[in-house]
Amino acid sequence: MKKRNYFAVIFIIFLMTLTALISWTKTNVIADNGPKQVDAAITNFRFMNLSRTNVGDIYYTDNFYFNLDWATNNTGATLKAGDYFTIDLPDTVMFSADSSPVDFDLYDQDGSGAVIARAHITPGTTGATAKVVFTDWVDNRYNVNGNIQLSARFDLTRVPINQSSSFTITVNAGQPNTSSSTGSVNVDGPQI
Repeated sequence: MKKRNYFAVIFIIFLMTLTALISWTKTNVIADNGPKQVDAAITNFRFMNLSRTNVGDIYYTDNFYFNLDWATNNTGATLKAGDYFTIDLPDTVMFSADSSPVDFDLYDQDGSGAVIARAHITPGTTGATAKVVFTDWVDNRYNVNGNIQLSARFDLTRVPINQSSSFTITVNAGQPNTSSSTGSVNVDGPQI
């Protein structure tokens, strides 16, 4: 009789351990399928005035836009709603909230008007970070691309006037999949 109870106890412990392992495995699988930061890069970097015309010269006190074409690089992997990437503006500019909203939609490039992502801008004392979060439009797609226009103005204590200046935009800063792109513009000022 004692032997029979001993085997019953061992069997119950085995079942409890097995149940715990199965639950743990399922939890990890679900967590791995959640939103993730995706590889992305700036493919074209331009400057625009407030009339949204690409320019090579900007007056030092004017607000302007970084006009950035971007592309995800998910070779063989598909995107899902909630996946995201970040774009950091350089610390030589300030986000211009008076020229641009902090939350806005990004649309597909084929003109259908579909919202492919939503952007949120977190301004800093200098620079700013845009977080681009994909909508369900991207589900099961890969190598998605688009355009984002980020409003800024020069930090006059850090940008020299009456000369060309370079600005570097960083994608996914501080992560293993970091990339950056640099553009230059003439910063015009009063002639002394």
